[in-house]
Amino acid sequence: MKKSKILALILVCFSTLTAITGCSSEKPTDQPSNQSISVESIVSSQTSSSSVTQPEVGAAEISVSELAKQIGKKDKDIVSLYGEGTPNNGGEGNIISRDYNFPIYEKEVTTTVAYVGGSVGMLIINAAEYDFKAWDTVLSKELGESKSADSNSEESGKSQEKTWTLENGVIVSLKDALGSVSIEIFPKA
Repeated sequence: MKKSKILALILVCFSTLTAITGCSSEKPTDQPSNQSISVESIVSSQTSSSSVTQPEVGAAEISVSELAKQIGKKDKDIVSLYGEGTPNNGGEGNIISRDYNFPIYEKEVTTTVAYVGGSVGMLIINAAEYDFKAWDTVLSKELGESKSADSNSEESGKSQEKTWTLENGVIVSLKDALGSVSIEIFPKA
C-alpha cells in the first residue's frame, strides 16, 4: 500500500513537472530563456512585506515557508485558503492535483498542489521566472543556508539542486535541470 502511494506521488510529480515545463509561456527566440533580475530587489521586498498567516488568491505575496505548512492538509483546507484553482482528476474522478498562480517574490508563478491519499503530498513551483542563483539567494534569506547542494554537469546540459529541511520535517528542494528551474516541497520520507 505504501509503495503504491509513493509510486503515485512520483508519477504525479513527474507528469506535473513535465506539463509545467512543456507548457510554459512562449518566449521570443531572440530572448534568453531566463529573465535577469535584481536579487536585492527581491530580497528587500520579501523582508519588508509582512508575514501572511492566511493567504488568499490575489492577496499579498505567499512565501515558500507558508506553502510548506500546507503539506499533509486536506483538499478542503487548501480550497478554503486558495480557492478552487484548476483541479486535475486524472480521469478517475478524484482530484489528484490543483494548479494555482501565486504571487511569489514579485511574480505570478504556477504552483501545483499534488495529493496523495486525499492530503497534500507535494507542492511544485514552476520557478522559471528567475534563475537558480536568484532563487537560491531568496530561499536562503527566507529559510536559512542550505545544508546540501548538488551540481552535475554533462555534455547535454547542467543540473543543480539545493535542499533545505525545515523544522517540521518538510523538505524544500530547489532544482535546475537543463535550465528549467523548479521548487519542490514535500515531507521527509
